[in-house]
Amino acid sequence: MAFSAKPTKLESGTWGATVAGPCRVGDQITITTRSGTWWTTTIASIVSRSRGMAICTIVGYGVTHFGRTRRDHNIDIFANSGERETSMKNITGVYPIDSQFSCEYEHPEGIVLSRSDAENLGLSIDED
Repeated sequence: MAFSAKPTKLESGTWGATVAGPCRVGDQITITTRSGTWWTTTIASIVSRSRGMAICTIVGYGVTHFGRTRRDHNIDIFANSGERETSMKNITGVYPIDSQFSCEYEHPEGIVLSRSDAENLGLSIDED
């Protein structure tokens, strides 16, 4: 069962999730932003619980990927190795610019996201 969640900026400055319900580490969650963008990820740790809600760190691409701002203000996505990212497994509901296929699928030319999608995924963005 995947719990519903919303993106949450953690005290550490990274992105996590606010999850309703009795979630545990390792549970799958579906994070949905106000704009309707969504993706599925996994709870890495529970930071705190209060009133039936849990603040969680998440396994995700904010840790293993980063973005660089392009001249058109969109974001090129790179793996921490520095190579252009061509797919982002387990990221559903997020579509590269000018693509009808989500980030889960192979994009040989590399993945380019809108700034809001990159920020919603919690990516660190270099401002070249």
